[in-house]
Amino acid sequence: MRIETLSVFPMMFDTPTSAVGASIIGRARTTGILDLINHDLRDWTHDRHRSTDDEPFGGGHGLLMKVEPVFEALDDLLGNHEDADKNTEVIFFAPFGQRFDQEMARELAGKHRLILVCGRYEGFDERVYSRADRVISLGDFILTGGELPAMCVIDAVCRLLPGALGDEHSPIDESFTEGLLEYPQYTRPAEYRGLKVPDVLLSGNHSLIDQWRREQSIIKTASLRPDLIDSAKLSESERQLVKSQSTEKAERLKTIEIVTADWQVEQAEPVVEAELTDEAAEPVADEAASVVEAAEPIVEKTEPVVEAAAPVVEAAEPPAVVEASTAIDQSLKTDSPIQLTTTSERDDMSEPKHYRELEQQLDTVTSSINELDPIPFPESDLISFDDPTTASASDPESAQKRRAEEAPWKKKKKKRSLARELLSFVATIAFVVCLTAAFKLFVIDIYSVPTGSMSPTISVDDRIIAEKVSRYFSPIQAGDIITFTDPIREGRILVKRVIAVGGQTVDLIDGVVYVNNKALVEPYTLGRPSLPLRTANGVTIEYPYRIPEGQIWVMGDNRTDSLDSRYFGTIDERSVSGRSILVLWPFEHFGTFD
Repeated sequence: MRIETLSVFPMMFDTPTSAVGASIIGRARTTGILDLINHDLRDWTHDRHRSTDDEPFGGGHGLLMKVEPVFEALDDLLGNHEDADKNTEVIFFAPFGQRFDQEMARELAGKHRLILVCGRYEGFDERVYSRADRVISLGDFILTGGELPAMCVIDAVCRLLPGALGDEHSPIDESFTEGLLEYPQYTRPAEYRGLKVPDVLLSGNHSLIDQWRREQSIIKTASLRPDLIDSAKLSESERQLVKSQSTEKAERLKTIEIVTADWQVEQAEPVVEAELTDEAAEPVADEAASVVEAAEPIVEKTEPVVEAAAPVVEAAEPPAVVEASTAIDQSLKTDSPIQLTTTSERDDMSEPKHYRELEQQLDTVTSSINELDPIPFPESDLISFDDPTTASASDPESAQKRRAEEAPWKKKKKKRSLARELLSFVATIAFVVCLTAAFKLFVIDIYSVPTGSMSPTISVDDRIIAEKVSRYFSPIQAGDIITFTDPIREGRILVKRVIAVGGQTVDLIDGVVYVNNKALVEPYTLGRPSLPLRTANGVTIEYPYRIPEGQIWVMGDNRTDSLDSRYFGTIDERSVSGRSILVLWPFEHFGTFD
């Protein structure tokens, strides 16, 4: 069988490790069972940019695949074979196509030749579908292009070709062959972590095994894909099996509903009891509310009296309070009991009566204080109330005792010194961190290269050093390797080489880059660009292109197989973070750049 693909990315089918280059399909291609040929749609374009897409009439988002390359490619491909019209099928992929299934795969496997046309972007110009024998859809979802659906069709069709699979009976027992899902299958060991293989499969009775597999296939299909049962070829007994399975399923659902209802009742019981308790408490709450309501007039009458008395209480300073304060201070200094004049000794004083009541309360407090143990103040502190210098000179023993008492206070001073040292250490660490951050932000930084677009100059995951100072004193020039912020993915840092700067003109002719009409030939490139160069926002531009001031044109050294070639083009100079100066890691790559 011959299958041909028509795509703007034929390399997706050509690599040995692709989905159609390995395993069963790769073996079928090697043995000659399948002849897979991949065509580049750009070979049928006529402009120097090899354009296959253009803007849609009437406006809209995105680009459409042009009609001319597709028509001319099909004219050439179909005209080269005598059997093109009788056993060849041209297939397109689109969301409105027929749903691909196993039955369609078997039908296509009977063809002699298939041509799979893969679209991109927003799809094809509607006129190209007039050349389609069939339009296929894999399902209700959108893919980037038609290459992946084409690979699925190739895989499904190839495995049905005679000799493609090692066992000729393998396609017969698979799912969807008879409109049913495949039965469950098991292999060694017979038991693993308590999970056992069904006994019937270990019995050796092949008739029972075939019967079990048929029943399990029907049960599995009825449970997981009931939509397939109606079209499946079943006997009367097998349809009874389906009904019994449906009945059991309905009973299980009913049991689940009953259990769920019981659980909901259990969850609701505490809530109902709480509501009943709240109902019982309502009379008590009503009675309390009536008491509060009755007390409100009394409170309203009392409030003016309290407000009028407040200034008088605040302005008055009872002599007893002053006397108590003085007595407590004297007691602390002399280590003697507190002495206060009793109420009886002050009965004849001309004071308001409420002062006397206050003094009675103060007498009670005084007696409680006198019962406490004396406060052990150091003798040195008692001397300091007078003249510590004179006391030390006149009493040598007292000075010696004072020095002995100073030891605990020196320990506190040492503790305070340790705290200051800790604070100083933290401040030093903070200063070093801030200095490092400033150095990294304004002077130099280390980056990890995310892609292979600079190969072989810089490899993937190389650690490079970029300095950030020189760009403020000397302008960026062609040939510089720079680091800059990705214009598409925010926060990502890319590494590219400057090709041209603002005011210069860039052109692309037959895969060769021209700067100011001079061909760009450098020793570090691997070859010509494999894709059309674009601006930083991913939009294809018209050549020759004059770079606006304030922008620069960058490219990777890898011009042939770089997957991020869509970032080639202009970037804003303000996005440049620094000049790359050397590879730091790994050591085998250590060194400066060319």
